[in-house]
Amino acid sequence: MVLMTGLAIGQINSGSVFLTGMGSISTSGGESSITGGPTTITTEADKKFSGGLGFGGGFFINQNIAIGANIMFTGSKTTPADTVNPEVKENSMNFGVFARYYVPMGDRFYFHGNLGFNAGSGSSKLTQGGVEVEGPKLNSTSIGISPGFTFFPSEKIAMDMNWGFLGYSTNKSEFTTGPLTTTTKTNGFDANFNLSTVSFGIHYFLR
Repeated sequence: MVLMTGLAIGQINSGSVFLTGMGSISTSGGESSITGGPTTITTEADKKFSGGLGFGGGFFINQNIAIGANIMFTGSKTTPADTVNPEVKENSMNFGVFARYYVPMGDRFYFHGNLGFNAGSGSSKLTQGGVEVEGPKLNSTSIGISPGFTFFPSEKIAMDMNWGFLGYSTNKSEFTTGPLTTTTKTNGFDANFNLSTVSFGIHYFLR
């Protein structure tokens, strides 16, 4: 997704158009232990798996800045370590627009800063004792900056890695039980740079 100013292998100029595919995957789990004398108490942590797959496209408005849009489908599964809490499955669809600024660091290697706005909605299911029920409905928006790197293995192909998020986000959850609807809203400033924020992309240039 890079405009390669002076790049020997590239002939991409202002107005270059590209298609992109992206994906992410993360897992978490583990345990914690408390030792007192001869006794050790070990507590298992919940296990969580999440992943996403998306596609999009854009074009360069000058030699350093690209703008575009994308759509992302995500899903997750949280398996509790005990039988008190239910298993939770979530899925969502997110639409985003972005602007990127690229800084060359070599013939084929670039650093980029991505400014993006995303809005999404989804649903969840709760399973406990073999019984599955509808969980909360989910809505979210975010605006922020993500850093990353882009590498050009060839003239038409670029490979991306993005890591982290710095910005503002809002989340809304609605859970209906009979005649009652419980609504939870959260918002705040995020500075997140753990492994769950890592995503990868492949870009193909049409011209």
